[in-house]
Amino acid sequence: LAVLLAEALLSQDLSPEEREDWLQEIEAWDDDWIGVEIVQTALEQWWDDPALVVVLGAEITEKGAWEGEPPDFADELALARLRILERQGRFQEYLYLAEAEGQLSLYVNMLARIGRVAQAVEEARAYLTQPDDFLELAQILAAQGHQAAALEAAAQGLEQGAPWSRVHLARWMASQAEAAGDAALALRGAEVAFLSSHGLEDYELAQRLAGARWPEVRERLLKLLESAADDGAVAIYLYERLLPQAMAVIDRNPYSSYLEQVVEATRADYPDWGIHQYQRRAENIMDVGNAKHYEEAASWLRRARDIYLQHQRAAAWAAYLDSLLERHARKYKLVPLLRALR
Repeated sequence: LAVLLAEALLSQDLSPEEREDWLQEIEAWDDDWIGVEIVQTALEQWWDDPALVVVLGAEITEKGAWEGEPPDFADELALARLRILERQGRFQEYLYLAEAEGQLSLYVNMLARIGRVAQAVEEARAYLTQPDDFLELAQILAAQGHQAAALEAAAQGLEQGAPWSRVHLARWMASQAEAAGDAALALRGAEVAFLSSHGLEDYELAQRLAGARWPEVRERLLKLLESAADDGAVAIYLYERLLPQAMAVIDRNPYSSYLEQVVEATRADYPDWGIHQYQRRAENIMDVGNAKHYEEAASWLRRARDIYLQHQRAAAWAAYLDSLLERHARKYKLVPLLRALR
């Protein structure tokens, strides 16, 4: 509310006397209202503060638009001023203030909006550090019909930030580059998206874009998953029918949501692995005597039993069940559930 009021006041052509009236009005407000200082500062600094006048006149200093130490709310006040300058069409002053106040994404985006495309791309390379900022710039450029510049900016952004932060930019670039007929750039976007997400959707996109190069690309992408322990890796291994690899991920992450899918996919060829997974789930409940979850334990054991029986190993199942009944004979709530599994 304070920022909105400050912006509303700064948008008016107030005389010094009118600003003084507002300051006196604000002094009567409750001091506990945290926005008082923001509004007071806006009125006192106004548009004629010497430091601000210097910035709006194209002289950028380390202190930005402040003579002393900037207040904690300096960013909020700067954004309010930038909104006003944009509404008033004072674009060059907008650029000076945005650069001075460190609003570098807004600075670069405004360069793009007013048609200074080459400068926007160049300044983005110098100033921007986050993939999402490059994505915003690329989308502005694309919306204005500057497709080549948009893809150039997007490609720059793929070199920035942590791998996980690039996924949205990479997917956008893959889509845009494909539409522009740049197969190599589209594939690069898909690969970076996959590196960020380990997602099956991105893997399939890379497969489609790779075309005849898929065997080479596939090997490279699968190499990236070798140490992964996330559900995305499991989904891809199931998609590729790489069952031992899927099982290895579950072993590293036994509480994966893909456990049952992997067991179902492997129960014909690797029955002992699935049996062990289900038995371990059940035994973790039974061994600690967690009576509230005995039904769940019985459910896991039922799944294990079905794999035993699928492979004509009824005797082995019976022996295992007898061992459980002996071990947990004193757990009166569990014993009936176990006997029902014969």
